Amino acid sequence: MGDLVPAASLKNGSNNKNSLFTVTLRVAAPSWVRPREAMIYVNGKQVAWKSIGSTLNEPTDQTLEFSLELPPHDAYVVAFVLGDGIALPGWTTYGKATQAITNPIYLDVDGDKNYSAPRATAKRLIMNHGTQGKKLTPALQEKLLESETVKADPAILLHVKDLLKQGADHQP
Repeated sequence: MGDLVPAASLKNGSNNKNSLFTVTLRVAAPSWVRPREAMIYVNGKQVAWKSIGSTLNEPTDQTLEFSLELPPHDAYVVAFVLGDGIALPGWTTYGKATQAITNPIYLDVDGDKNYSAPRATAKRLIMNHGTQGKKLTPALQEKLLESETVKADPAILLHVKDLLKQGADHQP
């Protein structure tokens, strides 16, 4: 399982809401593997990409840094590295590519010492946007869907839409 990281420890000292944080990724591979590109995903959405300069028949050991915008809600970060396939007689790859992926690193953006998945965050946003537990009116639903906190994260937006639809489906 991935680690839980307090977002406060990642901030660059700035208190503005669009704070940046740095992801450091070490790419290490033996001489018969040629990594070509590294990608960073936040809540399943690719947010950064870098090329990896590997040399034929030489091991790779590079450290890449990515500067990313801190998401508005708790999130998870995953790194993915893609490279050439292996064509050695004793060791071939299927699909003509080598791949590596990290476990998720969970970001505790709201500082509650817990990770809230996108669906749980969507439920909280709907509850906070309502009027004392009553069903959201179409106007309030639209306002929520257009809010920056929801639009900033496609995973949250997806779950908010789904939860609002489920609520509409269960009405008499």
